[in-house]
Amino acid sequence: MSRSAFLDKGILLGFCFTVDTHHRPCLKYLTQEGIEPYITEEIDAAFERNKSRLSTRYQEHILNHVSQLTKSNFEGEVGPMELRKIRKGLLDPGNNAFHFLEYYYREIAPNVTSVYELKNQLRDLARDIEQLSLDRKEEFDELVQEWERGGEYPDVEKALSEIEGEDMWVCIDAHDLAVNKENETELATTDPKDMVDNGREDLILKNTSISKIIDLAIKPADRWT
Repeated sequence: MSRSAFLDKGILLGFCFTVDTHHRPCLKYLTQEGIEPYITEEIDAAFERNKSRLSTRYQEHILNHVSQLTKSNFEGEVGPMELRKIRKGLLDPGNNAFHFLEYYYREIAPNVTSVYELKNQLRDLARDIEQLSLDRKEEFDELVQEWERGGEYPDVEKALSEIEGEDMWVCIDAHDLAVNKENETELATTDPKDMVDNGREDLILKNTSISKIIDLAIKPADRWT
């Protein structure tokens, strides 16, 4: 039996931006069998609010890596040893596109032959990030259904009052979905701070009809596999 999944905005943005820290787990989650993903109009609007800002941020981080590569001693042809050295020496975990760059050097870069080609590929990606995110948004829209909350839940709102603003309403919208669906409903998030950690998961599950919270956030020590 399929299960319903209410998505927070981090899942949307993680899916649409291939360089987002959480892209891989979001992609895997949304393309698995057995889930019916839902968003509200408010979640959908998060893409328009954030796409230009995030595109600029990721462009800067990728171009900063290209600049580091230019200043390094790597030039000419590259092979497995050079790629390992680049990954080890030039990738900054503080870089917003760190996990994408890890993936790039493991999966894509082995097919190129020179530092010149590496830099050109990365510059092309930086230039095209926003358009690529628009293309990915079309794919996202094909995977999800829009949900409109039909009820008011003052008791739930009161119980979740320590969860601030937007995140509380995400929980209430997910609760409304759960109330109106026969199958189990889970809440998928990339925001463990407000949805999972410090007792928040127990608080939400105790006071709503949500059956499970799925934490898709990449942990600091994680690496792409």
